[in-house]
Amino acid sequence: MKEWKIKQVQKTFTWKELERKYKNSNTYLLAQRTPFWSWKDRNVAEYKVMKESNLPAEQYMTFKELESYYLKQGLSLTKG
Repeated sequence: MKEWKIKQVQKTFTWKELERKYKNSNTYLLAQRTPFWSWKDRNVAEYKVMKESNLPAEQYMTFKELESYYLKQGLSLTKG
C-alpha cells in the first residue's frame, strides 16, 4: 500500500505551464482558477496550485480531471 504524501506548492501557472508540468503525471492537485477580466491579461498566470498529492483525496484532481471539470462548465482554459 502506498504512503500518502502531500507537498505544499503555492505556485501560479498559465494553463500551458500547468499542462506541460502535469499532463502525463498521476499527481493529484489542489488547485483553483483565477478568472481573468481583460484580454490584455491573456498571458498572465491564472491557475494556483496549493498542494500536490500522490493519492486521491477530497477536492484533489489530476490534470485531466481539472481539464474536464473546467470544460464542462464552459470556461476558457487559456486566455489566448
